[in-house]
Amino acid sequence: MFFILSKILGVLTQPVLHPVLLLITGLIIQRWRKKLSRGFLIAAAILPLLYSFIPVATMILRPLEEAITPASAAEIAAADGIILLGGYTGDGLVASSRNSFTLNESAERLVTTISLHQRYPEKPVILSGYSGSLHPQGWSEEENSRAALAALQIQTDRFQFENRSRNTYENALYSYDIAAPASDETWLLITSAAHMPRAAGAFRAAGWPDMIYLPTDWRTPEGHWKLAFNPKHGFAMLASAFHEYAGLLIYWATGRWQPA
Repeated sequence: MFFILSKILGVLTQPVLHPVLLLITGLIIQRWRKKLSRGFLIAAAILPLLYSFIPVATMILRPLEEAITPASAAEIAAADGIILLGGYTGDGLVASSRNSFTLNESAERLVTTISLHQRYPEKPVILSGYSGSLHPQGWSEEENSRAALAALQIQTDRFQFENRSRNTYENALYSYDIAAPASDETWLLITSAAHMPRAAGAFRAAGWPDMIYLPTDWRTPEGHWKLAFNPKHGFAMLASAFHEYAGLLIYWATGRWQPA
């Protein structure tokens, strides 16, 4: 039930729907509340422009990306193991029908993990994720990942695949079962920068000892504002931001997120 409800809320957080909902609401109440209706209709026209203005999207997304301090080189070298969260593979049905792995805009997660594995081949690596789709079809994230690693000729002797989880909290629970970390161990968690605050809190709630974090696939620049009008980029950034803020709220309310 939690998984289904999270998917429904995920649809509602999509910024492309917000102007549509405002427009529909404005039209429905137009007969009884003309002034309020006019306000909704004006907002429906203005909102897409605001969402397309990159500084607005940056202002909303950046706090998520900068909430977690990335691990230092020394901390990474001393880590007992590496956990990569799923979400970087593409459409499983496309992958299976084409017999070729697919990656999405979060592929930096996998690239970073492979780079660290080549630098520290002795460290165990857990790739965590089955599918985030409501109705999974085709290759799972494990199958997609194995195909990608095979294409890159990466040996997977030190890799373990957690292939049951369908959300971040399950990533934490099922990866814990595989790693069975001792209280004095430190594991490195890799995921997207915007997703890291929710992931870190979920792993704490699942009982993991102190961890270190390596955010990847940043979407906002550091130290300055990019002035641009780009609907595609703006809506994509806001979709990620709204999804994560809603996820943080739900995880906190249901005890699946714990502060540092």
